[in-house]
Amino acid sequence: MERVLERHAAAEGNPTIGNADNNTFNTEAAIASGADVAFIPLQMKKKFEETDPAEAGAGGIQTVYIDFHAEKLENHKQTIEIMGRLLGKEERAQEIIGFYEQKVTPVYERVQKISETQADGLR
Repeated sequence: MERVLERHAAAEGNPTIGNADNNTFNTEAAIASGADVAFIPLQMKKKFEETDPAEAGAGGIQTVYIDFHAEKLENHKQTIEIMGRLLGKEERAQEIIGFYEQKVTPVYERVQKISETQADGLR
């Protein structure tokens, strides 16, 4: 948490609700925070479900599983779009998606050219 605060001072004062990964997720703290939605990485779905998210749902918190960590541009874009829609930040989400595409697409194109060149050399 200290590293987050070093980089994002605005996070100071935000409630700590724990982590499903190390069994410290506190449903009561999440409900008390007034949260409307919990974004949970897809790879943590099983672990999170073991922490009884039905209680969070009963407290008005919707759970959205996101696939942001698969390191695939399409997954990143879809996740950002979903988060933007749910948070009422669609315009900002599109800005971020545009930035990703602007930075990552040329890298993919270069890698594709390298792969094609290597494949040609193997024939």
